[in-house]
Amino acid sequence: MSLFKKKRKVEEININFNQVEIESSEKEAKEQPISKTPLDLNVAINKKYSSVYKTYNNLLYNYYLCKFFSLAVYTRVEELSQFASLEHQINNTKLLFESVKDRVSKLNGDNDYADVYLNELYNDINHVNENCLGLLSRIDEERRNKFNLLKISSLASIINKNGEELEKIDKRFSILVNNFKSISDASDYIYTNSGELITKLIKSLVRCVDSTNREDYKNQYTFHYFLKSDVTIWLSITDWVDLYNKVRHAVNVLRHVDIANYIDFQGYLEEFEIRYLVLMVNEEKKNHIRGGKDEKSI
Repeated sequence: MSLFKKKRKVEEININFNQVEIESSEKEAKEQPISKTPLDLNVAINKKYSSVYKTYNNLLYNYYLCKFFSLAVYTRVEELSQFASLEHQINNTKLLFESVKDRVSKLNGDNDYADVYLNELYNDINHVNENCLGLLSRIDEERRNKFNLLKISSLASIINKNGEELEKIDKRFSILVNNFKSISDASDYIYTNSGELITKLIKSLVRCVDSTNREDYKNQYTFHYFLKSDVTIWLSITDWVDLYNKVRHAVNVLRHVDIANYIDFQGYLEEFEIRYLVLMVNEEKKNHIRGGKDEKSI
């Protein structure tokens, strides 16, 4: 029985969510290794683990996309309770996966790894795979029913990251949001207290540009290309989106920069993206309250 009750069918969101071929993967999950020799079983274990690793990352990716925006789309206690139940199962699967990951690592680094454990390890990898596929199916159903109206611009800061990256973002996101009574209060704080961070971010980015030998970059990506004023106190949501798009574009262009400047910039960028995500979740919450009728892009 699905964790979530079946809702009416809705059109899919136009987002390239990572997907797996569930039916074929379920079939694969139940297969047993043909070879019985330790060497062949070792090969089978590594091949199976590689496949499960991709499925596991896919699970994290889809789960965290929904988790971030659960603050926007869930308005009833029952919905939040159901999602909390799903999170509990996700966490259990994480523990299983980490156990398998450690044992596979030990297998590949220890020639004396006991043969008796190989079949047990292979079966545990299958068990993790079955868990991931079941949870992916549930998340996909919930996504189609509840998260199908999210805007591309709202997902911009997370959609191109992998599952493990989103897991790290979730920790920082939760710490920030949990300091406030609501996502709205967190957004109000960000609007009025991000001027210093934004200024440091852009100055650091410009230093990265200056460390290159590209005069065309230096002429284009100046401080005032990103910000109109030397002092930033408050930006509107439109300004935030515009700044975010400019920064991400510059980052994509500047793939090879001075490493010292880049490390400095990366710290500011990560904090900026966390705050941007909070603002986007709050915008989706306001849109949800309006009934999702606002079709204008942010």
